[in-house]
Amino acid sequence: MILRLLRLLRLLAALAAALALLIVLSYPDDLIPRNPELEAQSELSLYKLRSCLFLIPLALLLIICAGKGFTRRLPGTLTTVLIAGFLAWPVLKRLRPELVEPTFAYQPGMLPAGLLSTLITTVACTLLCALLHYFAPPPVEPENDINTVDAADLAPEKGRTVQQIAANPVIVRPRFLFGDPDMALVERFRCFVRELARRRGLRAAVIAALILLGLIWFVAFPQLSEQEAFERDLDLMSRTRLLPDGREVATRAAVHAGYRVMKRAEEQGILRNLTREQAIELLRVNRWPEAYRRQVLDDTPLVLASQRSQASNSTRFLTLTDGRRTAALYLYIGEDGQTINFVDAQDAGWDAVADEKSRNFFRPTVIHY
Repeated sequence: MILRLLRLLRLLAALAAALALLIVLSYPDDLIPRNPELEAQSELSLYKLRSCLFLIPLALLLIICAGKGFTRRLPGTLTTVLIAGFLAWPVLKRLRPELVEPTFAYQPGMLPAGLLSTLITTVACTLLCALLHYFAPPPVEPENDINTVDAADLAPEKGRTVQQIAANPVIVRPRFLFGDPDMALVERFRCFVRELARRRGLRAAVIAALILLGLIWFVAFPQLSEQEAFERDLDLMSRTRLLPDGREVATRAAVHAGYRVMKRAEEQGILRNLTREQAIELLRVNRWPEAYRRQVLDDTPLVLASQRSQASNSTRFLTLTDGRRTAALYLYIGEDGQTINFVDAQDAGWDAVADEKSRNFFRPTVIHY
């Protein structure tokens, strides 16, 4: 019992390490955010090693899978995580699309890139395990127990006669959830299963059927329409969280959803010819808490690190940030001074720190003589 529990814990630990490998390969920026200043430095630091971060869960996976059965355990674990990630793809695309497709231009390939890298790692590990299995020495066969048993232990008088065995047969009944089993039916089913297992063609057909079901799941999983996705993003962009210093900021999902809403407003012109109050109502900002609404709404003509917009009549309208990522929506007012002519969605390019540094760089300096 304890041995089975240890094997189960080892299996779960291997799956957790493989899942950590997939997460590190898919979302490196969430673990170590990009920083333009650190990228420009020549000194060796943890940030310089961010591209090699996947080696940590990979080494942990190799350590957990080491030992007897390594050549089967390692490829099986990686393949299981690959299948789970593939099946989770359409679900995440429906609920949290920022985990599948990059929202901002500076983001890496997200889940597809992580699955591709994990697939390459799985193929490499499978080839390695095949080579290890080919060059490994054959297992030592145990000695014949009959040759090592004392002849006195094989005396017929110490055994049971055929009449005794027939009089007191050993009956082994498999335990079922409901009622007594039908032994004949169980025996026929056992023979049927053994016959199926011997047929390689049938096993190949079962594998092909499972692959087909996975492809059908991936392609036919119901996705949201454009309007339903817009409603989902409007609901997500209102979510907030509290920082340790007490400030209320948007959640990570809210920033991504808000930027998708801003890009749709920019590309499709859904805010065109509306007033500022109508835009607030359309984006449901008027339903947000009063304190948070005053924090994210802005009418100052300060732009997001852009010299192009400093000379225009743009007005920062809505700014969402989670402390790292920043998404802002700018309004370009028409000649009447009331209606919106068009909008512009911008992001900080790196994170909130880089946005602030860019603003300071483009801010004019006053020199007193």
